[in-house]
Amino acid sequence: MKIMKNYLLLIMSVLFALPGLAQSFYYEYEGQNIRYEVLDEENKTCATYGGYYGVNIYDIPFWSPGNKVSESGKVILPSHPEKDGVKYTLTTIGKCSFIKGSNVSEIVIPETVTTIEKEAFYSNENLRWIIIPESVEKIEESAFESCSNLHDVMNLSKNCEIETHAFYDCKKLYRVASYENDYFNNRNGLWTILDDETVDAEKGIIWAAPSSSNPYPWVSGKYSGKLEIPRGVTTLTWICMAFCENITEVVLPESLTVIGTQSFYGCEGLKQILIPEAVTTIYSEAFRGCTGLQEVLLPTKVTEVGEGLFWNTNLKKGGYPDAISNPFGENVVSVAYDAYNSKIENGCVYSRRNDMLYYVPMTVGPDFVVPDGVTEITDDAFAFCEDLTTLTLPNTVTTLGKRVWNGCNALKSVTCYVTEPISAERDLFPVDAYDSATLYVPGGSVAAYEKTTPWSYFYDIKSVEESGVETVPAIEDVAIDFTLPYEVFNLNGVKIAESTDNLPAGIYIIRQGNAVKKIVVK
Repeated sequence: MKIMKNYLLLIMSVLFALPGLAQSFYYEYEGQNIRYEVLDEENKTCATYGGYYGVNIYDIPFWSPGNKVSESGKVILPSHPEKDGVKYTLTTIGKCSFIKGSNVSEIVIPETVTTIEKEAFYSNENLRWIIIPESVEKIEESAFESCSNLHDVMNLSKNCEIETHAFYDCKKLYRVASYENDYFNNRNGLWTILDDETVDAEKGIIWAAPSSSNPYPWVSGKYSGKLEIPRGVTTLTWICMAFCENITEVVLPESLTVIGTQSFYGCEGLKQILIPEAVTTIYSEAFRGCTGLQEVLLPTKVTEVGEGLFWNTNLKKGGYPDAISNPFGENVVSVAYDAYNSKIENGCVYSRRNDMLYYVPMTVGPDFVVPDGVTEITDDAFAFCEDLTTLTLPNTVTTLGKRVWNGCNALKSVTCYVTEPISAERDLFPVDAYDSATLYVPGGSVAAYEKTTPWSYFYDIKSVEESGVETVPAIEDVAIDFTLPYEVFNLNGVKIAESTDNLPAGIYIIRQGNAVKKIVVK
């Protein structure tokens, strides 16, 4: 009897959904052709076209969404779809409109919608976030039930009636931002929106009240691109940006001191992040699942970190103060530096007196000049600086760690002003650098370098006098157009860069065609 009842219900659902029983029309908007159903011809209101689901006589489920969209999965619903040139007001998301099989992964609901009908998104496994506009008055039973990958909801309606099981069995619904609403009040991860908080529904972000001493944000999965946190923010709260997969960069303010638990959990699109030097505490799993991150440098004042900061990431390199335990794990090149005797400049970590170089960011390049006065470069300092092509070492360097230039496979020129070859491990440079880069050393030291490993591994070793502009006098008043390509040489005539960006303070020679000029970088 149960099977027969289900079968009859299915037949009835199909009959009511047949074209002709309800006046419907298609309207293309923002790249998607969505079907609508006229609700009231006199008042010109409409709903997204409804679908159905059920089971056949063999208890096998049937799914037929009211709409199927293109593979992009993104739907922006118009407030006034048109039929034969006549505008209708969209007031309702119809029953089963975007259920399983609809391909909808993102949907923007206009402010004209007042009702989201029963099972409108039932079992839609592609839907990851939803913003309920202020206009919505009712979300019917099971509207979002079993949306297995729905991870955040921003409910902007102050007087919304949410029926039983509207979000039932949404197993990944970790985050909800809502005005006071009995349906959500006991949910973990709830951000209660206050009347004086700033809500940007278009971008999907909420800023705490201006009166708050800690105006941290709550960010929806809708947010895309670069996110700048304003000055004055001191704390990022628990899961405030979790699963915001479309954020590619976050600019954190210098005022920030605390990064909360799972703040960036699952931000797969996050490519880079610079943690301000004032940060002292980073709680558990703050960057878990940030698969786009390849490098993180923890600043000198960090004294407390939780477990699993970088679980399920693809980090290649990280730097951390030795006042804490290694937070990166065994599969990451982890560079420890002296927490009490270090400073960070342009992403590089030096000792306070500039005699040690601990860490160079992977993004450096194509040219790097180690400042005069540096005597020691520690293990893995330049690891994975894959864009580095030209390297200059001053004559003050006396100690080199292990694998210092590990992964720097693009090196083409290494200039070392140290007269006596420094003792180092064979893996000081990668094999590609030994094969492809030219090593320039003081003229009287070529023979010594050719006999001393690992320097002797360089296929091509020349004197610094063989590659330079020292024979060309520098003219002080010559015109250089810095918008056009030029070359930068040190005073020994060795090319060190193709830009003055990030050069240490000193005197350099610029050559552009036949024009040569001496400049001072302060």
